[in-house]
Order: sequence, then structure tokens, then C-alpha cells
Amino acid sequence: MRNTIIVCVMAVLCFGASQVMGWTQFNDGITHDVDFEINDDVWVDWEMPGISTTVNWNEGARLANPFKLTTFEDSIMNISGGVVDSGLLINDRTKLNIYSGLVTMLSVFGNSEVNISGGTIGGNDAVVIGSGSFAAYDTSIVNVTGGVVNALHAENSSKVTVSGGKFGQLHAESNNPVDISGGSINQLYASQSVIISGGAIDWIEANWASEVLISGGLISLELRVRNEGLITLHGSNFAVDGTPVNYGELTSILGDGGGGEPHRQLSGTLASGELIDVVFRISGNGRIVLVDTPLSPTPIARAGNDQMIADIDGNGSEVVALDGSNSFDNNGSIVSWDWQDNLGDAISDGETTNANLSLGKHTITLTVTDDQGLTDTDTVAVTVHALLVADAGEDIVADTGEEVTLDASGSYDQDGHIVQYAWTLLTANDGLPSVMDRSYFGPESTFKIKALGRVEDIYILTVTDDDGITAEDTVSIFNRRVEELAQTPGPEGPQGPAGPQGQQGPPGTSPEVIVQMQEQIGTLEQQKVQQQQVIDGNRYLLEQLPQLQKKIKELMATVEEEAQ
Repeated sequence: MRNTIIVCVMAVLCFGASQVMGWTQFNDGITHDVDFEINDDVWVDWEMPGISTTVNWNEGARLANPFKLTTFEDSIMNISGGVVDSGLLINDRTKLNIYSGLVTMLSVFGNSEVNISGGTIGGNDAVVIGSGSFAAYDTSIVNVTGGVVNALHAENSSKVTVSGGKFGQLHAESNNPVDISGGSINQLYASQSVIISGGAIDWIEANWASEVLISGGLISLELRVRNEGLITLHGSNFAVDGTPVNYGELTSILGDGGGGEPHRQLSGTLASGELIDVVFRISGNGRIVLVDTPLSPTPIARAGNDQMIADIDGNGSEVVALDGSNSFDNNGSIVSWDWQDNLGDAISDGETTNANLSLGKHTITLTVTDDQGLTDTDTVAVTVHALLVADAGEDIVADTGEEVTLDASGSYDQDGHIVQYAWTLLTANDGLPSVMDRSYFGPESTFKIKALGRVEDIYILTVTDDDGITAEDTVSIFNRRVEELAQTPGPEGPQGPAGPQGQQGPPGTSPEVIVQMQEQIGTLEQQKVQQQQVIDGNRYLLEQLPQLQKKIKELMATVEEEAQ
């Protein structure tokens, strides 16, 4: 039986108009299971220290936009499904556990503890740890072992540990070091300290007074050091552009780190035994320090990246490939690979193996043993979920400025329901670099836009279900005038070869001319859109001018009264 929800209503006066504002409170020290939709702001343990009310946010729970969920005073929040669509604010020593589900915005303050092992935290700057004026004394603890996070900012004195999960961006801005031993990160921005001993990171930037210590992990693309930033690499056999270098400092070639600072290539072996071979660039007074460090005497287990697998045939299980081939031993050889599943599914031993895993989230532990009997372990999270299908609909042909509907109503989730549809514009077909722009995200499956008029605009649809699982599809919007031109025969080219009776063959066509005309139309259509935007902006300013003049007169009158 659901526990009683206390609803408070308070009348407030806003801008001279009487309004009614309601909110839902859980503040009785017991456990509440929520599996339904709430259309109010939700407060947990407001001004009720020490009673530790527990809220279990389960599958089917939903807090609709623009309402927010805010916790206070030692409360406990467990999210194992559902969606918080507009914002989750954690305060005053709250303990938050996220196992699955969707949270579009998460802010953590006041010595709270957050453990993220699953689910999806989406939206721009999705996780903000100890940020803002209310976090001057914040020492929140955040542990990430799984899940998907769009962006995480660690600020003030928060302590963040990452041993799993998938990140778009991680911003290390805390006074305490961010500790990374696992997971995958596309972009790491450091303006304070970061310690990296494992995980997979594509791109690292050390800026200002930051210090990034790297002894292990897979660094794949680029190291960038700016201003007073410092990256220290512990390892051996380092070389720059193929030339062996002594241990010590690498600095900017130009001295001042101007825009012409070249990219260089750094290779070597990290202390963990993992190879590094990346592009690097140093500007300003930045430095890269190379420290000679002996290799680890024990084997290193690598269980592979976390996986999310759909049960395609709907039989309740799916075959998953497990790969421990990146494990290595610096002083000998690995002789055995042992896989164990926390849910009890049987897994065969071996460097690589296939396992038939049931629906659910599995934490699989790989233990490797070398020829000296030394061992090491690593884990990989594998989530087997019911089939989720994203369907962005058929491609569209439209005129510039014509209103069209992006329709994802063909998308479906076999074991629950879709809680968010996100449309992202990917433009890379007009000769310009690829541009990503979040156009819309929300609970509705359709979204109306105006065609931009380029030759082709591609929209990526990302659907998220109530377990935090995501799937993608794409749809294209083509310029109608360009499409019609493409169907029109081009000007006649040279005559074809003679036919069997000596007759002339059919006239040729000139596709090059068609392509040139398509490009010209696309450019003109873009200029038309830009000019209309300028006209609309000027019209808006003109409409606002009388109101601005009125406000100026009112302010002048107030000043005169005060002066008297």
C-alpha cells in the first residue's frame, strides 16, 4: 500500500498577481515507494533533520517538467527506474543511489553521498557536484561505477571516484583529486588534480594550475596542456616523434604557446604496462613531465568495456561476448582467465568467451593468473535488456522555412515505456565541419520544426526508456528545390557513340553542372534564412522600443522624486 503523501499549498504574491503554488512532501521518517506520476515540486525531509525518510523511485515513477525533486536533512533517495525530467537537487547529507532510470539534471550539495551504478543522466552539464553559491563548504562524495553520464562537473571540495560508467565529458574543478581507475571518458578537462590509473580516455586537457598524474589506462587521442597546466606520465621507453627522450620536462616549442604551436607525437609504456601513443600539444607555461617508473610486477586484468545488450528474440536471455585479451603480464605470461557472474549465470573460462546471460544487470569479474601464481582482477558491467527500438520515421522533402513534423511514434520498448525523445541536428553536408546541436528533448514523440533549407539535414533521434536504456535512429530533411533539380535532365553533353546502324547514340548529360547548381541553391537558401533572422530581430527591437521608452520615463520620474 502506498504511504500517505502530504500535500502543502501556499498562496504567494508574484508581480502583483495572486498565484497558488503546491508541492509534495515526504518527511515522516519511513519508506515511500513511488511508481506513479507526480505533477508538483517534491521535497524530502525539509527542515526535518535526523529522521532519514527513504524514497524509492521505481519503474513507472515520473516527475514531469518543470517540477523539481529536492532532498534535505539526512534523507535517502534510491532511483531504480522511472524518470526525473527537469531536475534533482541533493542537499544536507542526503545519500543518493542511482541503479537505473533517467535523470535529466542532477545537482549535489551539502556533504551528500552519491553512488551511480546504472541509469542515464542526460542533458547538457548533467551532473554538477558542489557548484554554485550554496556549495562554499561542500565536501560531497561521488562514486561512479556504471551508468551513462553526459557531463560531470566536480567542483569546490567534492571528492569524485570513477571506476566504471560511460562519460561524454568530465570536468575536474575540485580541490580534491578526481580518482579515475576505470570507465570510459570521451573528454577530460582538468583545472585541478586528477589521478588516472585505469579506464579509457580519448582526450585530456590540463589547464591553469591543474596536475594530472597518469600511471595507467588507455589514452587514445590527444594530450593538451595550457597555461600553467601539468601532466605527469609514469612509465618508461618514452619517445617524441619517434626519437627517444630523457626523462624530464617537455615544454612549448614557441615559448609563448601561440596559435602556431605544432602537434607532436608521444609514445611509451605506462607504469601499468599499457602502451601510450598519442598526439600532444603544449601552450603557455604548460608542461609534460616524464617520470621513469618500474613496471608493475603483477599481471594486469582487463575485462573490457561495459556493455548494454538487447534481448533481440525476446526469450529472456542473450549471448554476450566477453574479451579479456587486453590483459597482460609485464614479467611473464598469463596462464588462466576465470570469469564469474554475480547473478550466478555460468561462464566458461578463457581469454575470450561467450556467455548466455539472463535479463538484468550483471557484474562480471575476470581473474587472471600468471606463470608465477600472481593474480589480478577486473570487472565489467553487462546489462541485458528487453528490445528498445528507435524509429525516426521516413525521410522528408520540404521547402526552406516549411514546418515539418519529426515523428518518432513508431519507436517502442518491449518491457516498459519510453520516457524521453531527443532530437539532435547533425549538419555535415554543406561543406562545413560537423555541428551537433540539441534541438529538443522531452516526453513527446513528435516535434515540429522549420526546414533549414540546406541540401540535407540529418536529425538523430535518441529514445530513452524507464530503465535508462537508449537507442538511436536518423531521419533526413532534403531541400525540395534541390531534389526537383536533381530529377531534371542536365544540359546536353557530347554525342554518344554511333549505334549499330550508324545512327548517333543518345545525348549525354553533365552531372557536374547539376552538383554546382545544387550547391548554389543551398548557399542562397542559407543566406535567405540568415537575412530573415536579422529582419525578425530588428522587428522585435522595434516592437519593444515603446515599452523601453516608457520604462525610461518611469525611472526618470522616480529619480526626480528621490532627488526632491
